Amino acid sequence: MERIIVKHNNETRALSGKEVCQDILGSLEKHTDLRDHSLNLIASENRVSPVASAVLSSDIGNRYTVGPYERWFPGLNNYTEIENHAINLLKETVFGADFVNVEPVSGMVANMTAYHATINRGDSVMVTSEEHGGHYSHRAGNLGVGKKASTLLDMYGVSKVVHLPFDTERYNLDIDGCEKVIKEEKPNVIIIGTSEMLFPAPIKELREIAGPDVQIIYDASHVFGLIVGNNFQQPLVEGANILTTSTNKTLRAACHGLVAWTNEAEAKYGYRDLVGEAMVPLFTSNHHGHHVVSLAVTMAEMKVFGKEYAEHVVSNAKALGCALNNQGLKIVAANYGYTQSHEILIDTQTADSTIGMRILEQANIMVSKCPIPNAKSDRETGLRLGTNEMTRMGMEENDMTQIAKLIADTLFGRSNPAEVAKTVREFRNNFQTQKFCFDIKN
Repeated sequence: MERIIVKHNNETRALSGKEVCQDILGSLEKHTDLRDHSLNLIASENRVSPVASAVLSSDIGNRYTVGPYERWFPGLNNYTEIENHAINLLKETVFGADFVNVEPVSGMVANMTAYHATINRGDSVMVTSEEHGGHYSHRAGNLGVGKKASTLLDMYGVSKVVHLPFDTERYNLDIDGCEKVIKEEKPNVIIIGTSEMLFPAPIKELREIAGPDVQIIYDASHVFGLIVGNNFQQPLVEGANILTTSTNKTLRAACHGLVAWTNEAEAKYGYRDLVGEAMVPLFTSNHHGHHVVSLAVTMAEMKVFGKEYAEHVVSNAKALGCALNNQGLKIVAANYGYTQSHEILIDTQTADSTIGMRILEQANIMVSKCPIPNAKSDRETGLRLGTNEMTRMGMEENDMTQIAKLIADTLFGRSNPAEVAKTVREFRNNFQTQKFCFDIKN
């Protein structure tokens, strides 16, 4: 029997095809056990509900749902009905979302689609810098990876990208600074939304300053579940023309994306056709219909549980920020209540946050590093924590106190990470059932 050479961790093995499959399943089992017994505080991750997870293995995953707006292949009437459920539920829960396209296969593709609909060659664009949490899909300037490497904005021939002034104390846009720069630069498009979005953005103020003809894109990827739960802000009502998002962070659906916009924007700019041609043939063909089915299920659950879930996520984040602060860690925006979203930012000051992230990983505490403006260090010194997944698993404000102590004990070297990992495993044994979703057994 022909053998397959497998190399992993400096070990070389010759396996049969069946043994490779068994090896894969074994690794998957170990991964699941680790995640079931870790404190996952990665703000960009979440748990998909049992029902929303079950439908991912449906037959629709093998079918070409290519469109948009009409199917190119037969046999998809039932799928179209499911997709319409997702769209209608989104329109009901995202105020001002008169048009919704659920075909982007990720938040990144959703941004690409919005850029196609709004940006013309030679336009000037304003964004939040990456130093202040701006996503790299909002960045301009060659990446330096190769001769053809370029950012998304470069692909559209943007003439100029200007950073929106930022108030690092309040950790939000500096509206007075923004007014000055907007009047000076006269941008065609403004992109709002960051990967470290602690507080609602001042959309109304930006709209008033920019005037009616500047197109505003709101990237809601991190806070979309809070928006659906009506516990953050409503960007399309407050002045954004178009909203983009991923669906797997606070929304807790499978990894996918979507774009939504208002009747007024459609009448003025005709986004429906522009978004449609961006999806096909530019950026996708098949748009992973099984993920749209998962999104539809998630939206049905959010319609029932979304408000309560979003409230718990935010209250847990505030409690975690306070508890971490009490443990002696420096928390961003501590004087302003830490956060109004799912995220908390730890400023490690002069310590390299990559090291902190890896030490916490050894303790089965999963966080991500992030940039934080820091005059004391030229290294990345931020740790980003999110309460979305642990809230899903039933944790409440009093549990945040214990989590904060485990984090502080690990980072300050008061406890051995291996010993903390044992404590984390025991702690997580109490939280193995997902909340805020339908019971698949009933």
